[in-house]
Amino acid sequence: MEKLAHDAGVEYSQVFKIEHAQTNATISTIHAIAKALKIPEKELFDFGL
Repeated sequence: MEKLAHDAGVEYSQVFKIEHAQTNATISTIHAIAKALKIPEKELFDFGL
């Protein structure tokens, strides 16, 4: 998670809170995380339900 935060340019605490459902991510944070992971943003929301 620390590397992801660094690569995305987001505070580690923010990534932690998003992952643990303690806060909602902004569109810009979602974009930054998806870009760091090299995936489309929509894949962050594909839960395969």
